[in-house]
Amino acid sequence: MSRRKRKAVARRPVPPPPPVRDFSAQRHFQRYRSQYVIVGGALFAAVWVFGSALDDDDDRKRTCVNVYREVIAAQRCERGDSGARWYYGGRQDGAKMNGGSYERGGFGGRTGSGS
Repeated sequence: MSRRKRKAVARRPVPPPPPVRDFSAQRHFQRYRSQYVIVGGALFAAVWVFGSALDDDDDRKRTCVNVYREVIAAQRCERGDSGARWYYGGRQDGAKMNGGSYERGGFGGRTGSGS
């Protein structure tokens, strides 16, 4: 039996295994991050519900006025007549409104047409 000599083949070096990462700190951060999201969402919902409850009296604090801030019938604002706008807050001095604004303020505007 003859033995054949094998050619020496240059082998590539085997790369070292990747380092073992400790994910415990990352899991700890993710757990707290998700808790912050839950608490933040609950806080936002509470503020939103509370703010909505306060805004239920819109009809008492808004007045329909014309371009000169003279008080006119509310039906004109509800119909969307030209020159008729809701005026929020303020006080009525004779036939005019003063001290308020045309903007409602708060987190957002009314979503439906005036009621």
